[in-house]
Formats: sequence, C-alpha cells, structure tokens
Amino acid sequence: MTAPSGQQTRLLDVGEAAAYLNTSKRHIRRLRAESRLAYVKVGAKLRFRREDLDAYVAANTHKPADNHSEVGQ
Repeated sequence: MTAPSGQQTRLLDVGEAAAYLNTSKRHIRRLRAESRLAYVKVGAKLRFRREDLDAYVAANTHKPADNHSEVGQ
C-alpha cells in the first residue's frame, strides 16, 4: 500500500487510532464491529489507515444551521 507521495502508508493499531480520534480503544472496536469504521486485518490484528479515520470524521461532522432564528419555530 502506498501513499500518493509514493511513501508507504503507516497503519495504526487500535490504541493509536483511539489516540488519533481522541477516543477510547473500546469505542474504536465498537465502531469496527458495527462496520462504521474501515480497517485492515493483518493476521489477527486490526489496523487503521489515517485517511479512513479522517473519512470517518468527515462523514460524522455536523454543521450548525445557517439561520439560527429558525431553530425552535
């Protein structure tokens, strides 16, 4: 697997993925079990690509409403 720059993409383990997303290892494992987070299986180990973690964040980012005066009406 290579990155666009031609460098090898470094895979993160569960702990590193949790630190990257500022969450717990348990939460990472649950997201994986629910098929909400892409992962790579290397033998018996789970590994995560940073770009997949970034995609998860982007897909779960909620923007505030444009017009705050309409909220609650």
